[in-house]
Amino acid sequence: IVITVPVPQILGQPRLGVMGNYVEHANPEIVAALEKVVYSTRHVLSLAYAPGSDPFPESKWTAKYFNTGIVRFVAKDNLKRQRPEEAATILVHTTVPFSLEHMEEDTPWAEAEAAILADLQEKLGPIPTPVEKGMHKWKFSQVYKRFDSANEPVGVLPLIPPREKAAGKSNYVLAAGDAFGAQSDFQSCIFSARKTVDFIQSLA
Repeated sequence: IVITVPVPQILGQPRLGVMGNYVEHANPEIVAALEKVVYSTRHVLSLAYAPGSDPFPESKWTAKYFNTGIVRFVAKDNLKRQRPEEAATILVHTTVPFSLEHMEEDTPWAEAEAAILADLQEKLGPIPTPVEKGMHKWKFSQVYKRFDSANEPVGVLPLIPPREKAAGKSNYVLAAGDAFGAQSDFQSCIFSARKTVDFIQSLA
């Protein structure tokens, strides 16, 4: 079994954690090291407008970063995807500190949304009323502190040693993903995938 969800879900901590009692059979030192993995978190606000419209026609950017305030990134998502004929959609990403501060706020995240809109208006000016809007809390945005960060990345981690080796069989529970790579990016995902394949092939 190969598990690639965020580490807190591997440990069964959030509401959508992986079900089962496999963690009870894992090495306590490994579990303690997994508990030290830290993720950044962000809120994302989506503002949808009529197809073909541009809620900020005077702005020349398709995507923009900010260094201060609550809003970290904003994009005209349909233009970013080169789909000008689709509904004009503004995507707004918050900073990590803001989302950590509001991590425990429950849906519909009204307090967070109000703060985001206020900061966005301060940055871009008056915000036209959208046809539709939505909020999403990206609880596990990126790996902030990877597994066993003091040592070389492992790529894949056997959580539980094999319980059966008879007839050439080896049953493992493996944890993989960018939390076991050098940093939180696509290359670390590829690194982990290759290490996982190498490990499985070594059992043949």
